[in-house]
Amino acid sequence: MNTKIISEMAATYFLVSMMVALALPVQAEQGGLGMNYFVDGLEAYDNGDYDTALNAFGQAIEMDGGNLQFQYYSALAYSKMGKEKEAGSIFSAIVAREPQAYNHVFFDLAGIYIRQKDYDRARKTLDDAERAVPDNPRASMEKGYLARAMKDFKGAEVNFKRAMELNSQLAQVVYYEMGLIHLEIRQFDSAKDMFRKAVALGPDSDIARAAKQALENIGGMKRSAKPWHLVSSLGWAYDSNIPNDPLDLPGISTTPATDLGDQYQTFALNGYYRIAFKNAMTLDTGYLFSYLNYSDPDNESSMGNSPYVRLSYSKKNWTGDLRYSYGYYSADGHSKQMQHALAPTIVFFEPWDMQTVCGLVYQDKDYLDDGLTPDATHLALKIKQGFKIPGKAITPMIGVTFGDENADTDASSYRYFETMAGVSLALPYGIGGDFSFTDIRSTYDVTYGSSKRKDTGYMISALFSKKVVDAVTARLFYLYVKNDSNVMTSSMAPDYDPYEYEKHIVQIQMEVTL
Repeated sequence: MNTKIISEMAATYFLVSMMVALALPVQAEQGGLGMNYFVDGLEAYDNGDYDTALNAFGQAIEMDGGNLQFQYYSALAYSKMGKEKEAGSIFSAIVAREPQAYNHVFFDLAGIYIRQKDYDRARKTLDDAERAVPDNPRASMEKGYLARAMKDFKGAEVNFKRAMELNSQLAQVVYYEMGLIHLEIRQFDSAKDMFRKAVALGPDSDIARAAKQALENIGGMKRSAKPWHLVSSLGWAYDSNIPNDPLDLPGISTTPATDLGDQYQTFALNGYYRIAFKNAMTLDTGYLFSYLNYSDPDNESSMGNSPYVRLSYSKKNWTGDLRYSYGYYSADGHSKQMQHALAPTIVFFEPWDMQTVCGLVYQDKDYLDDGLTPDATHLALKIKQGFKIPGKAITPMIGVTFGDENADTDASSYRYFETMAGVSLALPYGIGGDFSFTDIRSTYDVTYGSSKRKDTGYMISALFSKKVVDAVTARLFYLYVKNDSNVMTSSMAPDYDPYEYEKHIVQIQMEVTL
């Protein structure tokens, strides 16, 4: 070989070697800087500072653009910031390049499509994940969740079973999820079997606790799924100061108190039939019968008959209920009142287990006692807010009610405003407790002297309930009512207030649901 050619080849080899040797430290330095930026980005990401994290991840990518881990966390930061288009683009590029090593990224990408309600693309993405890594139990689980969201319950069950075959450690989760599926398709007995299997595989786990709660609720769900319902209650009670009018509301009265106590028995029977059920809407018709019987025959016992129609509609974050009822009431066998009532109610389910109930009640009351009691219309607006304390079976509540009774006479016409504070909580031995304090301010249209009658009062109540068996519930109720007015007369004593009174009511009740 020519000596000149050999010399040129040697010089070229030496030059290339020197360039490679010089480049390696630069690349190593850039890789190290990229990792430093990545670590800074992870710290910001964990602290919820996604803007800073995204900036650090971007600098890491500039140092080492081929590192898919840097790109993956950059996509996660975009997703946390709500920029799912940018996140999805990066996720797609990663799985296109490394579908096996980064198989978990398919599930992040499918999650974006599910949140966008693009179920077809989500399903295709999960199919791609399964093709990239066959026999991946997570792919089967995710496909099961997606199928359930799409109301493909048969497909969901197939995928959940497949996941359990691939990984037996998923059995408890699978049994729980299949129990939920059977609840949705109203196969209550098989749902109960699935939940029991989930509990048996680990009674102390969070999944087992959720399964136990579901088992407690299945009886009620099974009854509610029937087209007909029948609820009956029988009780005994004592009232230390019975009203003149057996239809008077506690704390609101247009007649002086009787200052007489008596015990009485109560019976109520409520039956209704579901006429129609379509998607989230139901239409029911029913009949409510009630009876109150005083032991002292001098006091008026009352009976009520009330057919009604109820239209209900449910969405994810709220439910609505519209009820019309016709009531016919009698006292000691004499016709007392006919009533038309309309009651719309909306319940909003809010974040952090908050719940708001808004209700309106309209009543048109026609008294049938030959004009002794004036006819009236009653309108009341009610708002109640409840909040469940995280990790505790305690729900504090507050509420307000504004009501207006417009009667044919001023003495029976009034407006009132109630403010309520209460709490609902779970007590030992499976007892539920509800306690409340209600302040009542009433203004009547009738004038005494130079001013209108004004009442101030309050109510204190306590309710204890205990499920005896699945369809039987026992209740103990106590109510204290105190009322004063600005009316002063000398008919019975100097500075006598005829509307001042207090009462105690104690009631024991047993309720049976069929």
